[in-house]
Amino acid sequence: MNIKSVSFDLFDTLIDFDFSLMPVVEIEGKIERTTSKVAYDRLYKEGFDLPTFFAFHVIWQEISKMVWEEREKDVENREIRSIDRFRRLSSRFLNLTEDEREMVAKIAMEAHMETLLSATVFDNNRLVMLEKIKESGLLLGLLSNFDYSKGAMSIIEKTGILPFLDACIISEDDGYRKPRGSIFINLSKKLNLDPSKILFVGDTFEADVIGSKSVGMRSVWLNKGKEASSEKKVIPDFEIKDVTEVIDLINI
Repeated sequence: MNIKSVSFDLFDTLIDFDFSLMPVVEIEGKIERTTSKVAYDRLYKEGFDLPTFFAFHVIWQEISKMVWEEREKDVENREIRSIDRFRRLSSRFLNLTEDEREMVAKIAMEAHMETLLSATVFDNNRLVMLEKIKESGLLLGLLSNFDYSKGAMSIIEKTGILPFLDACIISEDDGYRKPRGSIFINLSKKLNLDPSKILFVGDTFEADVIGSKSVGMRSVWLNKGKEASSEKKVIPDFEIKDVTEVIDLINI
């Protein structure tokens, strides 16, 4: 295979979320896994004048849904930064001053991110894979949709992935999300390669397969489920069930 780089998506590709590790709360008799209680408790401890946790959680859910829907509908694939999401949350608390709202947004965001990222798991066999790819002379890239680049970089560093990377782009820094073609082009520029020389690996079909192929990269779909690529309008170049199978694809 005539490629010069293997580049990866981050979450649920190199690093997995395990939502069973998320905090559990009871909301109106139903059990939910959410970061909202951690944020609420931290804000309460700091002495902010807040509504009840239930009212706080309802607002939290409303703002989260609003942000997700805006991302989904935005044909430009613009990123909404995490801090802006939580500024929307804090703006709903009218009894706070402007400075207090900014503090609430920052504290809630950090509590959310710390809790979310603590619910990740990493298989060290993936470090072995990255080392083999690197030793083969291929460049390694990473391109991730994530609305808080500082958090993404902290987990990349913590797992030991960072030293292997020749290029890394997080959507908060770029301003746009996959599948927008420009963010893939920016990755190719950082690697100083034509897109056709990059093999891109990711688990989300639209973001990773459609996005990478739209600019001429070759794509590997990490299909952990039972979806059939034949049912898709775009066909990935390769399909795998475990990310370490990439080693077999590139014959190293």
